[in-house]
Amino acid sequence: MSPRTLLIVNPASRGGANGRSFPGIESRIRAALGPLEIVWTESPRHAEELVLKVASEVDRLLVAGGDGTAHEVASGLLESGEAGRVELGLLPLGSGGDLMRTLGLPRDLDGALARIRSGRQRRIDVGRVRYRSSEGRERDGWLINEISAGFAGVVAQMVQRGGTRFGASGAFLTATLKAIMKHPAMAARVSVDGELRYEGPLVLATASNGQYFGGGMHVAPHAAPDDGLLDCIVIPFLSRLQLVRKVPALYAGEHLEVAGVEQFRGRTVEIQPIGFDVPFEVDGEPLGQLPIRAEAVPGALRIVGAG
Repeated sequence: MSPRTLLIVNPASRGGANGRSFPGIESRIRAALGPLEIVWTESPRHAEELVLKVASEVDRLLVAGGDGTAHEVASGLLESGEAGRVELGLLPLGSGGDLMRTLGLPRDLDGALARIRSGRQRRIDVGRVRYRSSEGRERDGWLINEISAGFAGVVAQMVQRGGTRFGASGAFLTATLKAIMKHPAMAARVSVDGELRYEGPLVLATASNGQYFGGGMHVAPHAAPDDGLLDCIVIPFLSRLQLVRKVPALYAGEHLEVAGVEQFRGRTVEIQPIGFDVPFEVDGEPLGQLPIRAEAVPGALRIVGAG
């Protein structure tokens, strides 16, 4: 018997292009995967709310959106307690696709549908997160791909305000260059598995399950989404000129060779601010200010098509 499948479509993804183009590809999706139900999100966090309501009634959830939509769907699935049973599938219909890059998923629709139709699965880790929201409240959440504090938090805020109508890579690169020009002062303490590993001014500190973020930046090139660990990358303070020169290295994954850049790996990563508010983002979405704590949860999600 075919699995009961629910496809969640974010029409706002790709600057609204997803909503305009989806009716033209719906028949291809149905032809490839058979019977499925389709629901459209109506606002931020709506995907998570939908999943919480229906997770116990479906066997497979598909995401037609970007990394933010995937984060919402996965978070709802994890909160529902059904993540060990329900499969999660990702369609390349978003502007970012950083999680798909790490998982080696096809970036063309027909290739992705063929993978999902094969039924192959891969278990991947997630991170359980505790953080301070923009309103100053303690909250719990999930990371599927990564957490980044420092410049990445500033960049995510800019992208959220400006949108990704002309593509995630261009939006994140433009925002990165703008953030470098602003060059806000930030400092933090970074602990891995309870041990203080870095303290001082910085550009970036991450807790990464995946390798990519920011529309293709290869920030954590050695991260594996199924090793039960989080990769922590720390980029210390750099001048504006140094930062501009190192942007290509971020995309190429060559920044680990830069003097002072640190890489750690562990089950838990804690990042605490020193003296200044330090923004952070989770899976591309700005959520608040430090402090933040992330703990790896091994094998929590079943990704169909990534086997």
